[in-house]
Amino acid sequence: MNQKTLRIVLTGSPSSGKTTLINHIGDMGYRCFPEISRDIIQTSIENNLDITPWQNLAAFSNMVWQRREEQFVQANPGWNFYDRSLIDIVAYEELNDCNINERWEEQMLIMRYDLVFIARPWPDIFVNDEQRREDWAQSLRVDEALINAYRKRGYHPIALPEVSVEERADFVVKHIKQHL
Repeated sequence: MNQKTLRIVLTGSPSSGKTTLINHIGDMGYRCFPEISRDIIQTSIENNLDITPWQNLAAFSNMVWQRREEQFVQANPGWNFYDRSLIDIVAYEELNDCNINERWEEQMLIMRYDLVFIARPWPDIFVNDEQRREDWAQSLRVDEALINAYRKRGYHPIALPEVSVEERADFVVKHIKQHL
């Protein structure tokens, strides 16, 4: 039996629980593609480079785009979960009033995801650190930018409930089974 390749995005503002959720979904046996922004930021910090969103957003976005594009094409038949997507890059660019790369807009029409879940800002779990520097107010602006960027490109993000990671995972799995 041939399995359809499904691409499912878990997005959200910083410190909203999406990475914890995708790690849990991976532990459940599903194929997951990790967030790559933190790795790029950490490598830049360790090597005294400026490829961070607060120092050189253009270089950072280009590097993230390249790696997320690679993740997109590495999908296998079955369920593929992504910790953020190509649209997240554009959301951050739009939030910072940057001009969006025309090639990116064209690619987003071709490289489509099947379902998008969004972890909304959640004060009970919000923390920041060396790589996640956004404060609460910035987190709210990122949330709005993400919703706008996805909707602008024809997606309808599904809000995740503010519940335990296990309950969030059950919500995601049940939703996928009911709708795809």
